[in-house]
Formats: sequence, C-alpha cells, structure tokens
Amino acid sequence: MTIAELMRRRAEVQAEIQSIADREAALPEGESLSAEDIETFNTLETQFNDLEAQIDRQHRAQKAKAAAAKPVSNHPGHAAANLAPEVKLQAGDKFARMAMCVAQAGGNPQAAAKIAESQFGDTDMSAALDTQTPNAAGVLVHEDYSSDFIELLTPLTVVRRMGARQIPMPNGNLTMNRKTGRGNAGYGSEGSDIVATKPTFGNLKFSAKKLTALTPISNDLIRQASQGAVRLVREDLTESVALAEDSAFLRSDGSGDSPTGLRHQIAAGNIIDASTISNTPDLAKVEEVLSGMVLKLRLADIGMTDCGWIMSPTVYTFLERLRDGNGNKVYPEMAQMRLKSYKIEFTNQIPENLGAGGDESEIYFADFSQVLIPDTMQIRLDVSTEATYKDGSELVSAFSRDQTVVRVIAEHDFGMRHDKAAAVATGIKWGIS
Repeated sequence: MTIAELMRRRAEVQAEIQSIADREAALPEGESLSAEDIETFNTLETQFNDLEAQIDRQHRAQKAKAAAAKPVSNHPGHAAANLAPEVKLQAGDKFARMAMCVAQAGGNPQAAAKIAESQFGDTDMSAALDTQTPNAAGVLVHEDYSSDFIELLTPLTVVRRMGARQIPMPNGNLTMNRKTGRGNAGYGSEGSDIVATKPTFGNLKFSAKKLTALTPISNDLIRQASQGAVRLVREDLTESVALAEDSAFLRSDGSGDSPTGLRHQIAAGNIIDASTISNTPDLAKVEEVLSGMVLKLRLADIGMTDCGWIMSPTVYTFLERLRDGNGNKVYPEMAQMRLKSYKIEFTNQIPENLGAGGDESEIYFADFSQVLIPDTMQIRLDVSTEATYKDGSELVSAFSRDQTVVRVIAEHDFGMRHDKAAAVATGIKWGIS
C-alpha cells in the first residue's frame, strides 16, 4: 500500500479503537467490556502498531532514496541545463514547486518526479513523488512539503497569525481535556477536612474537516522554472486557502462539515450586545464595550498570555481615528497595531452587513494560547486541464483559457480549550452607519 493508503487505514483502525474505548467509558460502574470486545481491541491495537511501523518504513525509504540520488549532470544538452539558478527558498516555495510539477505532469507522480529533477534540480522532491502510486484521489504531498505550505499560511491567516496553537492530528481524530471549571482551595485548622482542589474537565473532541480550494493557474506560468513564477503560483495557491480558513475559524457555525468557529464556541456570558449599550459611538460607550470584553476574560481566570483583538477594517479605522474632546487620538498605540496594550488585527472575513439593518459588525477579543488548530499535516494535490470553475458568476473552462485547475485539499479542525477564553461584541455600528 502507498503511504496515503496506509494512513487512511490507520485512521480507520484508530476510529474503531476509540469506539470501543468510548463504549467502555459509558458503562455503569462495576461493569466491563465483554471478552469479545477486549479481544477485538487487542487485535486492532496490533494492527495499528503494524501500520505505524509500515508508515515509518515508507518515510525512511523515501529519505534513503533521496540521500542516494545521483546529482544531475549539467552537461550541455542535458535536461538539467535549464535549471534555474540557486535561490534561497521562502516559506511555501517548495510546495509551489511541487504543485507546478504535478500540474505539468497532469497529476502523474512519476512524471512529476522527473520534472522536479530536471526543472528544479530537486532530488528530494523527486524521491518524495516517485514513491507514490497514481490514483483518482490526487497526489498526497509529503509531510515536509505540507509543513512548508502550512508555515506559509501562518502570516496570511489572521487567526493563525494572532497565535492560535497548531497541534498535530495525524489520525484525523483527537480527544483532549477541556477545562470547564476551576478548583477550590482554602485554609483550615489542624484535624479538619482538606478542601478539594480538583479542577473540572470535559472532553474536547476534534475530527478532520476537509477544506477544498480550486485555483486556476496559467499553463505558461506552470512551465516556467523561474523563481518569479514559483512565487506567483505560491500566492495563488495560498490566498484562497487563507481566506477560507479565516472565515471558518471566526464565524462558521459548523454546518456543511466545516469547523465550528470562534463565534459559535464562545460562552454565552461572554457575548456582549453593543447595540443595547449604544447606538451612537461616543467615547464613553466605546470604552464600556472594549473594557467590558477584557473584563470578561479577567473574571474567568484566563491566563491571558497571548491576547488580541480581531475586527473588521471599517471598525478598526473608526477606532484608529477616534479623538477625545481635545482633538487627541484616543488610541494612539494603534499605530503600533496595539489596542489597550493588546495586539490587534483586522480582516474582511468579519462581515459589516450583519444585523436587521445590514449595518452591523463584530469585535473579537481572545487569549489565543487557548485557541487550537489540530491539523493532519496531510495535503493532497489534484489537477485538471479540462475542469470548469466559477469566476464570479461566470462559468469558465480551463481548457479554453489554457489553464490548469489545481485542487488543494487540507484537513484540520478548530476549537477552544476554554469557552471563556474569548469574548465577542455584536451589534457594532462604529464607522459603518
């Protein structure tokens, strides 16, 4: 089996193991699993360990093949004569190169491997591609190149850039503790009972959600080995993924097999309706809303180690220009991208047409050390020169425009370790109406 097939099978086995464990956890006290269930669990555990070992051997074989690869000759007339001059690669460049090779090869990994070696002189990429078996699901991007792509998303995606913690989710599922209450402590006389200090926890379950992005790329661009072409392809591939991530991580309600975003995970008590405080954004009311959001986190005993604001561009601009009665800027620190001493960002992924009148927005304040992005670190590429896609409302044929449509599939989830680690102010009309 290929690495992709092994990983899929491993995820299936892990899900079966988790199912048995969940059944055991739900049993009344004193009851235990049947002998048949225990035997099944042990068999699945052995299968899981075997699959782990096979995947590890496949990865080591790829590395060995890359290490043993012979340097490509630069003899005149050899394909390597067209190699681009050596450049220092930036984040995402390796992924873009791989996408260009796969697109030029029509999705065939072995043909893409030859292109990687002849066009870019990249024997590591060649080895990573050459070990794959062509299939309808596309090309599974090697972990090193997937990491390169995800590294590039960090500065492009507001939620990642603000400090959300990325954690590995290699099997597509992850269960971890979620803090739901704090412990108690107290003093007492000698011989008295000790007060329990145990905090309370709940389960936080993650499962991989599939993000699919279609990006049309000029075939002329794909055939070039220049670094300028690589950077353009890189930007095209990442832009749509970054925008989709921010939209989902901030406001998705979890429907359509998408992650549930920050807006729908925040505790009800941490939602502030600004429209009930003020319809006119005078300074006192603005301060009441912003300070109230900070106070929500302080009262919840949140560590507040990596806090920040996210808002829409219009609301950001309003606060940036807000002046007091003497004509002084109220928040001069916004010139350094800070608000009330905390970092701040703006994004168009927070709408400005909310509310009954279509003239409202939202402001988010969160401790991003409590915000998690579990990621399978597996990205899949697929290409087509005949696909159609929508350019606005127009349906476009890639074939007629001499383009290749690259489909990028990433898998991740989103969650908060503490639902009081964020606050949101709704009904914000500042600068909009």
